[in-house]
Amino acid sequence: MLVCCLSVYVQAQVWTLKEKEPAAPGTWWCFRNTVTLDEQPRSLELRLAADTKYWLWVNGELQVSEGGLKRGPNPLDTYCDVITSLPALRAGENTVALLVWYFGKDGFSHRNSSTAGISFSLSCNGKEVEPDAKWRVKKHPAYYVPQGEQPNYRLAESNIGFDAVKDIPFMSPDYDDKKWKKATEITLEKAGWNQLVDRPIPFWKDYGLKPYAKTEMQGDTLLRAYLPYNAQITPYIRLKAPAGKCIRIRTDNYRGGSATNVFAEYRTCEGEQTFECKGWMNGHYVLYELPEGVEVLDVKYRETGYDTSFAGSFSCDDPMLTRLWDKSQRTLYITMREPIWTVPIASVPSGGATW
Repeated sequence: MLVCCLSVYVQAQVWTLKEKEPAAPGTWWCFRNTVTLDEQPRSLELRLAADTKYWLWVNGELQVSEGGLKRGPNPLDTYCDVITSLPALRAGENTVALLVWYFGKDGFSHRNSSTAGISFSLSCNGKEVEPDAKWRVKKHPAYYVPQGEQPNYRLAESNIGFDAVKDIPFMSPDYDDKKWKKATEITLEKAGWNQLVDRPIPFWKDYGLKPYAKTEMQGDTLLRAYLPYNAQITPYIRLKAPAGKCIRIRTDNYRGGSATNVFAEYRTCEGEQTFECKGWMNGHYVLYELPEGVEVLDVKYRETGYDTSFAGSFSCDDPMLTRLWDKSQRTLYITMREPIWTVPIASVPSGGATW
């Protein structure tokens, strides 16, 4: 079931797409609406929630990347992000677009609600602002769950497939959504969301796109791109290709000490293009499986993680002990994000594989 709710703080309403069956696990959904402001916002508060993760654009500009938290720490309720800055929001008509990734199944740190969607409640300059109309919603046609081994039962995420030929620029203010379905109202309780609980931790820190420490080809079809350390990253590639070529992307931690983790699959369109997988994976290097006819122009990675800084230092005349400190610090940073708020510790291999 697809939902779009107006928040427990207003009328505890949920907008839902009327379908006979719930939304399938691993599906991606586009939401659009317009918000008209009488004056430039001097202050604002947006309470925004999703099951499960979301990306938010205002007037075509990305404002929030990977918003939302898994529901495991509070399995009965749903976490709500409190956003106080939207630089692209202005006086007049504003296009609001969201992309929602619906996990649709339980994991060690996530409890599925059976209702995909968003919760949206905005106030500007101390006044509540209603969207101009009902939300419109559409399943994103480019995303799919690729064939192959699925992630182990501890993970709520599915593998991510993206067919660039079917992509739509739905976040653009000029995009025509008139043929999309209109959402209807249900309650938070009926959606299985219950109460909205303010997010208790910061948004993830985005370190920006960076070049890999080193890249090398293994044969004609496998590009290995090394990270500077074990990191949580979203892999990026810029390439030139004909349409229909299939590229698979995974890390060395894909097996995770025997438990299968996540991979991404990208199907090309014609010409020069870029792809960045929105679902993060972790490891020491990234493997790009390249079919014949694909010309790689650039590869990069985007590290994300808990918004904190490293404190303390250690070094001694025994290189092994110094390395132990460095690796232990990295392992601690990785696990700050995983076991409680996003992905279970299973994605960090056992047996010291973070070394």
